[in-house]
Amino acid sequence: MGHFIVTGCAGYIGRCLIRRLAILFKKPIIGIDNLRYGQPAPNLPFGDFQFREMDVVDYFHAATEAELRGAEAIFHLAAIVGAPACDADPVEAERVNVISTHAMLSALAARNITSPMLIYPNTNSMYGSLAGVCTEETEGKPLSLYARTKIRAEDGIRECYPNHCIFRLATAFGLSPRMRRDLLVNDFVWRARHEGRIEVYDPGAMRNYIFVDDICEAFAFAVLNWERCRGQIFNLGHDGLNMTKLELANTVASLHERCEVIVCEGSDPDKRDCRVSSAKLRSVGFNARIEVAGFRNILADIDGYYAVALAASWMTNLHPVRRKS
Repeated sequence: MGHFIVTGCAGYIGRCLIRRLAILFKKPIIGIDNLRYGQPAPNLPFGDFQFREMDVVDYFHAATEAELRGAEAIFHLAAIVGAPACDADPVEAERVNVISTHAMLSALAARNITSPMLIYPNTNSMYGSLAGVCTEETEGKPLSLYARTKIRAEDGIRECYPNHCIFRLATAFGLSPRMRRDLLVNDFVWRARHEGRIEVYDPGAMRNYIFVDDICEAFAFAVLNWERCRGQIFNLGHDGLNMTKLELANTVASLHERCEVIVCEGSDPDKRDCRVSSAKLRSVGFNARIEVAGFRNILADIDGYYAVALAASWMTNLHPVRRKS
């Protein structure tokens, strides 16, 4: 029985993914993460999960041939995620987002390993600011360092490892054991509850959104339907959740009687402004579960969590406690 390798397993998506993989596939999982933000180490009360606290580049330099060859799938989630986090440490963004991907591809190529399914999450911020609807055929115009590093990693995978499936993720939202308060939806909900006001920069900018559990379901769908997904790129969002930042802010503010939405001068470090279609992914059989009707329910769940959760430094990607020396 093959195993799964999940890099970035202690991150916002990674923590949700390892739980879903353990439930759905009942295979051994090897999780790699350096706990950069000081978050608790992941654990699973069930299944065969082995956590290794180590840097992702070091992992691929040290990984044995048997471990890589025996992998049924590699989920390469490890990354410095978000425009502000990448701008704060450009060298580390390059190392983790690009060099770690090259290290993985080199480790596989040096041993002539081609069998593991490789699932890679890119960001739909690679489309930049565009009129019209972005599909997988739309030429990328990345405006942030974050988007540029992620598209370079995607290009390397496409050129060097045919046995891949790439997802271009919309802005994620929802609860995770490694909660991220700095994601746009989650951040607006926090501010609505604790500050009574939401400040909006670039209010007319269009964004697309995706529930974090739907991301995990899409990754699992790819594994289960590899013949349909192999070598493909899919936008992963919900078409019904294309909305401007101001529309999002007003929706979140409606959860509270006294929450003010304030449009501010200035701009967001994440410059994306585009409507994105996930029709291609739907055409192969995957539909995101959370759409407009369920969106407010998830917002209420996040709000309920914030009502009792204490703020922690690891709930944002802006305060790393560990860097590769």
